[in-house]
Amino acid sequence: RLSRHVQRKALRTFGWWSGALAGLRLSINLMANDLDRPGYEQWLLAEIADAWRCWHERSHAGEYLHTDDPDWWAVEYWLSNRLAFRREDVAREGLLALVDAVGDDLLPCVGAGPLESFIDAVESRICWIEEEAKRSPRFRKALACIHTWGIEEKWASERLERAAGVPLA
Repeated sequence: RLSRHVQRKALRTFGWWSGALAGLRLSINLMANDLDRPGYEQWLLAEIADAWRCWHERSHAGEYLHTDDPDWWAVEYWLSNRLAFRREDVAREGLLALVDAVGDDLLPCVGAGPLESFIDAVESRICWIEEEAKRSPRFRKALACIHTWGIEEKWASERLERAAGVPLA
């Protein structure tokens, strides 16, 4: 518990660093016990999703600019495709954590951002997206905000549009 508390504190405070510290990156030391703890990945993905939500809420309210916000790191995580999408299972769980973390007003941001970046004309991904869209109205609402036509292959765009239940861009 102490380890998670310290990790949460580190994730939440390094974004406030200013001056000479502002350009530094954060590394979190993990103990083997952290990684072995049941639900650790889900906890960490929920922390990322919550910080992503906080940044978008403040951004929409006009309170902060991009990198000046203490939760920008979570947005940067999803913008860095090589990190966010390195493992398929983690990317999928992270997307579901985002859908769960945000209010209905931010679901379009999930769709036009991380979900759209995740989409690829790969059968297994398209199938997963179709299944999640059937299961979750909130996921379907996020999916309705992606741009796919002219980006993905026609077969994938057709299936994504069917899954979204609305015409896609």
